[in-house]
Amino acid sequence: MRALLSRRFNTRQNNPAAARSYPLKEGSKKVKAKLISFVVFGMACVPFAVAQQKQQYIQNSCVKAPAGQLEGLTAMLPDLAKVAQVRVDAGTVMFFLAFRAVIPAGSSARCDYIFSNGYYGYPPEPLSRAEAEANFKKSGVGGTYDAYLARFRPVWNLVSNDLVIVPPTTSVGSGVALGGYIRLNLDKLKAGHTVEEWAKYEREGWGAYVEAVAKDHAGMGWLPEAVVSPAGSGLDYNVLTVDILPNWAATGGGWGGAEVWNKVHPDMTNAAFMGKLGDMIDRYKVELYRTALVVHKN
Repeated sequence: MRALLSRRFNTRQNNPAAARSYPLKEGSKKVKAKLISFVVFGMACVPFAVAQQKQQYIQNSCVKAPAGQLEGLTAMLPDLAKVAQVRVDAGTVMFFLAFRAVIPAGSSARCDYIFSNGYYGYPPEPLSRAEAEANFKKSGVGGTYDAYLARFRPVWNLVSNDLVIVPPTTSVGSGVALGGYIRLNLDKLKAGHTVEEWAKYEREGWGAYVEAVAKDHAGMGWLPEAVVSPAGSGLDYNVLTVDILPNWAATGGGWGGAEVWNKVHPDMTNAAFMGKLGDMIDRYKVELYRTALVVHKN
């Protein structure tokens, strides 16, 4: 789907597919949290196709494990899922997801894992210690809450905590699935351009293309997001798009292509679309993750 801006349609000239997503369809089939075995380089977006009745917010926590502790963090996922399930079943959180880094991975990766909490409407206030402990006791995880926290401390280093908003009626295609992939395209709006302008252009251009592709390729999806907090001119990125990819083969393209693009946009070449997009944004990074954990209501 989306590669670096300077190359986006080199891989896309014949296959605009080579790069982008992130959503939850309300009423989608309910499945319990599951874990996957990690393959490829070490491994890890973000929800199921998003229902648009309410404004959706997503809180993304970027976590790095200290040297030598990545598998220790991975080993915590089953208990983390059980604790998250309590809040999801209570309706406090819409979904909880975990993504493990694929490219880049290791010391060069911005995050080893991204943990995402989804909300319909603005997120509630963080839990107090007493509330968090009460949720833990309902989770079925063995031991005390203090012992649980003590197991996390050696393996968990919070790098950043972003709150993003999903522009209304923008997500297309499928949502994330356990064992699938997401590609994050992290961008910064140039001066003089607004989130509304950017989201509309992306949705009508790239979003419409992915929507067409998804009709023939199950598991494909796409979603734009805007960073609500933190804010300020010093951010490396303040908008992003998420490509939802069903399997490893899809991360290299092989779907869609110029023929589909031209059917969707007979009056606009991909090169023209990318040129105008490049006037709106600067590309900060492109990152690939594999979906490691999916928790939604039982």
